[in-house]
Amino acid sequence: MKLPQEDLNIINIIKTYKVEYYDEYLKYDSRERVFWNLSCVRQTALNWYPIESEDNVLIIGDDFGAITGSVSEKAGRVDVLVFDKQYSDAIACRFEARDNINIRVVGETSVGQLLEKYNYAIVYLEDCLDFDWQNSYQIDAYLDIVRKHISSEAKLLVMARGDKEYDLKRILFASDFKFQNVINPAGNGFIVIEASQQSFDIFEISDETVSFNRNQLVDCQWARTNYMPQGGGEVIDQDINIIADVKKVETDLLEKLIEFCNKHSLKVYPIYGTLLGVMRDGGFIEGDDDVDVAMPRADFEKLIELGGEFTDEYFLQSPYNENCFYGGYLKFRNRLTTAINPQNEFVNVCEGIGIDIFPLDEVCANGFVEKLKNRSIRFLQRLLFAKAYGYFRSFRDMPLLIWKGYKYLGKLFDKKKLVDKLYAKMSKGEKQSGRYAIYCHYGSGRLDAVRYFERKAFKKSFVLSYEGVTLDVPVGWESILTSLYGEGYAERPGFNEWKSRHGFYDVNTPYDVYKKRFSGLQYPSTITDSIVLFGDGSVFEGCLKYYKSRVNITYLVQLPNEPEMDSVMGMKVFSWDEFEQLGIPKDSYRAIICSGNSRAAEQVLKEKRYEDYYIFWYNRFWMLYANQSAVWAEIERS
Repeated sequence: MKLPQEDLNIINIIKTYKVEYYDEYLKYDSRERVFWNLSCVRQTALNWYPIESEDNVLIIGDDFGAITGSVSEKAGRVDVLVFDKQYSDAIACRFEARDNINIRVVGETSVGQLLEKYNYAIVYLEDCLDFDWQNSYQIDAYLDIVRKHISSEAKLLVMARGDKEYDLKRILFASDFKFQNVINPAGNGFIVIEASQQSFDIFEISDETVSFNRNQLVDCQWARTNYMPQGGGEVIDQDINIIADVKKVETDLLEKLIEFCNKHSLKVYPIYGTLLGVMRDGGFIEGDDDVDVAMPRADFEKLIELGGEFTDEYFLQSPYNENCFYGGYLKFRNRLTTAINPQNEFVNVCEGIGIDIFPLDEVCANGFVEKLKNRSIRFLQRLLFAKAYGYFRSFRDMPLLIWKGYKYLGKLFDKKKLVDKLYAKMSKGEKQSGRYAIYCHYGSGRLDAVRYFERKAFKKSFVLSYEGVTLDVPVGWESILTSLYGEGYAERPGFNEWKSRHGFYDVNTPYDVYKKRFSGLQYPSTITDSIVLFGDGSVFEGCLKYYKSRVNITYLVQLPNEPEMDSVMGMKVFSWDEFEQLGIPKDSYRAIICSGNSRAAEQVLKEKRYEDYYIFWYNRFWMLYANQSAVWAEIERS
């Protein structure tokens, strides 16, 4: 048979290099199909699955040996069935050192020569897209072979793209594999369907296993310099484990707030994504990382008055009690955690994980008066932003000169009086307008950032549980969600690789620890310590360009297992082992993480017993990204 040219290209690569994994070659090849079949990352393809050394495994469809090596490391015997001798020769060339792999070609070798029974059969379809449940002759041919050579108790594993899940489940069901379990081991849309003809124990993959597989993929050199391979279907945010812990903290905050408000007869309603979550999802929206509630203005101001009653880790943050400003809403925070945002990174304010509390205000009945109200609110917001964040050279939509004007003008006013004026202006309106509004959103200065709602939507409420917390849901929830998100509010958006979070999270570390860690190069003229930069090499140059002439940077050190670098801007780059051999005492220099993946680098320094270290962000907003692959993409583009 004549093979597709792209298959011949991959076979040629295998025969040229004659190794099991081709990461050295992949430095020069950006084709995803080449990477997905030849990369060392595929060693993790099935190492999480409980195949044992006494098991016999039949593999069909793995034409280039993408997962054959991984399986052969676990199983006693692996028989690979291909449909052309060129595939057979390529796999044999790739794994010639392994004696438990047997490759057979359909047509040249009788399928009957296979073992009578296998414990596992694996059908590899990650390269295959040209099928659906009505046009499945190729898959049916694979399954016919499988059924002849496995017992009814054996397991079938089908590896495929997630956007083929629906079709595959129907095809498998029609072939008597009625018991099925879908697993996404790398969290990137490529799935494994575990199936059997008889009832079986479903394999539960742990969060730690998914994290390991996903991190191995995201941080591999090919993905850093190209992109994150995605296989359709459900793609999971790469920080999903962090966010799962964040949600627990936020749920506790919500429960504490509701308990407090009930005690003081204050009304609280879910709003924004929290309202959508309670009505559409029965809890947190998948992948969401914040909780939003709204209160009538009178109750909102009463809560501010009572805020001092919160104790221990709980803290009600307002523009009255801290030098921060969010446009006019409050944050209820846990002081023992971290949720740092670049806006407040260098301000001495609480940045624990928090939930947002918005005031519901009356709207002016006269449209012209309402427009003037919005302009006044925006003017006061700008003054308050200038008082809190005057150290920024520019801010949001305000260019340098306008921002300077607000900074100088803001100095003429007392902050508390400005907040009083803002809240008085927001609350000015008439019931006859028939509307409520949330005016706190700045929206880069746009007047249409205000969110309007029908007043009658909040006239009554009913109770629903949200992650175990009982909430009063406005009876007009549908009109509220429609006004926020349009008629299609019930539709679920797809995966967004560039999604940002509301803060840099750590549920186990107080925010003031990270505020110190992020300040390591904040005032260069005051730094007298020698500096050692630790990283993967991806942002050494960006740091050196800005700081080399301003502080005493003595060493550049690559983290373990990173590709070798000779020098950056004339400075030698030391491997981790080389630097350790120098024996320099840890307390004699300032250790600064300078890495495209600061969380991974931080873990290395902790394991190496660094108790005091700092973190340099080449781009401060990377700390908010949900997906490390987006950071790598930005580094590659810059």
